[in-house]
Amino acid sequence: MIFTFKGSNRLKQEIQSWVDEKLITPEQAKLLFARYELSEDAPWYLRSGFILKGLALLLAGMGFLLLISENWERFGTPVQMAIGLLPLLATYAIGFRFLKR
Repeated sequence: MIFTFKGSNRLKQEIQSWVDEKLITPEQAKLLFARYELSEDAPWYLRSGFILKGLALLLAGMGFLLLISENWERFGTPVQMAIGLLPLLATYAIGFRFLKR
């Protein structure tokens, strides 16, 4: 089976809302929990979406750096300085933001 409901939080909430709306009894909810293995943890591949997102972010960042490096000599000195200082200023801004929390 490619897709499984094992550990599905969305289905757990939906079953609970059915019980609250009196569409099913608590006993039927327990049977559904047992049938779809909702009390167990979700499989690793359902929790690993961050891997694809991380790879996509990495590739996009590398593409951006390639675009900047390919056109570096065409930029004027002020633009080159701005590109060089932007990460420093962004890091300071993020640091101050977390410091204020």
